[in-house]
Amino acid sequence: LGVPLLLGRTVIGVLYAANHDARPFSRADVDLLTSFAGHAAVALDNTRRIRETQAALADLRETSELLRRNVEGVQLASVAHQRLTGVVLQGGSLDDLTHELQQVLQEPVLVVDARGAVLATGDAEHPPSTEELELVQDAFEDSGTHIEAGVSIAPVFAGGDPLAAVLTRSEL
Repeated sequence: LGVPLLLGRTVIGVLYAANHDARPFSRADVDLLTSFAGHAAVALDNTRRIRETQAALADLRETSELLRRNVEGVQLASVAHQRLTGVVLQGGSLDDLTHELQQVLQEPVLVVDARGAVLATGDAEHPPSTEELELVQDAFEDSGTHIEAGVSIAPVFAGGDPLAAVLTRSEL
């Protein structure tokens, strides 16, 4: 005996019952199996909805975490902008700017020119490696910030010409 698993008018499956001995199923058997099928259809639908809800919650958690990190980044950028603007308005040097940026980021900062020379550093004991200088050149060539291989590089341009790049040894 087989009866449909119905959700409204939609068939989502079949509930099947069999006897070991050949005998006809009674109307009561059909009604009982139909009742079980109704309960099974609801249970299956609830399971599907729970899975969908769990997936949606996981997506929301991931989105929430991305938004939280984005907000933190925007706040950090705002603080950095205010502090660096203050240094510039007070006539600070490149070393002063580098020091202030290092304080904001809590990371050693290096300022490297287009030839690879270190103009200012908060990490004098560790000059940029060959690989880091290659990433600096890549950043100058495509005029974009590079965050890869454990470093972050932001090129600085004036009038379309590369002046320097700010390098940190973390992926900020």
